[in-house]
Amino acid sequence: VQEEIATAIATVLTGELGLGVETVPNKTRNMEAYDDYLQGRALLHKRGLDNLAQAVAHFKRTTALDPEFAPAWAALALTYSVMDINAEVVAKAISTAKHALSLDPENVDALDALASVYRDSWQWAKAEPYFDQAMAIDPQSSELLEDYSEFLGMVGRLDEYLAVAEKGHAIDPLLGPLADSYTWALMDHHQFDKAMAVIEQWNRSMNQDDILPFWYEPYWKMIPMMASGDNAGAIAMARNLGPEHMSTPIRNAIIGLLENPANVQAREVLRTAISGDNTSEYDFDAYTATLVLIHAGDVDFVIDRIITDAQKFSFGNVEPIWSPIYAPFRKHPRFEEYLELLNLPEYWDQAGWPDICLREEDGRIECQ
Repeated sequence: VQEEIATAIATVLTGELGLGVETVPNKTRNMEAYDDYLQGRALLHKRGLDNLAQAVAHFKRTTALDPEFAPAWAALALTYSVMDINAEVVAKAISTAKHALSLDPENVDALDALASVYRDSWQWAKAEPYFDQAMAIDPQSSELLEDYSEFLGMVGRLDEYLAVAEKGHAIDPLLGPLADSYTWALMDHHQFDKAMAVIEQWNRSMNQDDILPFWYEPYWKMIPMMASGDNAGAIAMARNLGPEHMSTPIRNAIIGLLENPANVQAREVLRTAISGDNTSEYDFDAYTATLVLIHAGDVDFVIDRIITDAQKFSFGNVEPIWSPIYAPFRKHPRFEEYLELLNLPEYWDQAGWPDICLREEDGRIECQ
């Protein structure tokens, strides 16, 4: 009954837009399991490490109560795929997604989870068919559109990246990672004002208690401001960051280096922030320190650290590397070495080269 009502409502709400309507099939008769499933989905949508850990607990309870409920196994795999990626999480996501597909071979979340972990493990040719299969089944899934747009962004297919992220954001403007991908895609196309508008829209729409530090408006705005060369604006945004958003020494060092790229003390603080064995996508101190160091011209140090991490871990989100902030990074003599570690030239040789890069007659790779 829930599914019939939801489908009827969705049909009315989206019919005029010509969107397809897909609802999660309620294949469990255990209402306790279904309630856990719904709570897990809400937490997955919010993101954040604590929310994701709770989502895992809900989905595990669901699968214990009803081991044949494929959507719960698929949602569990999808949750693993968006957690801090490491070898253990990759293995869990793959095995859980494959189990979900054994119960329902066309489950979009399970296909999405498999595609995403292969993407984040830089196995591009292995990821793409799963994305294609999932998109053929449900091209309106916001989680899928977010993950697929990230794939397109990582492999440098920037026009497709923007189109898919824009479509997903129109369907689900409250999914934070999708707004994030759309913002990066807009920056890649130098549409900085529109990127700022997306950030403002998302923050206006959200309950402020649910906003993660990374999606706090001043933090998020600081990035396109740096990308567009608006240092004064970026500094003003950084001054709004409290200790709940970023550690005070890092914030002060960011301000110091944006004010003066020759500030040795600020540079050393940010270098230290990225010098550990740190591959966490949720460590925003290190993430932002990397962007600011590149922006300030400290490319030799940054690319050395990034290549060292790539050699050691062989996974991670590389979506921002085609943004304007990374332009000096792409011109560095070692960028080709980094691309080889990402397995991108091998993928491009098979799938076709993106507009942003080409292989010269002498074999060298040049990127814009």
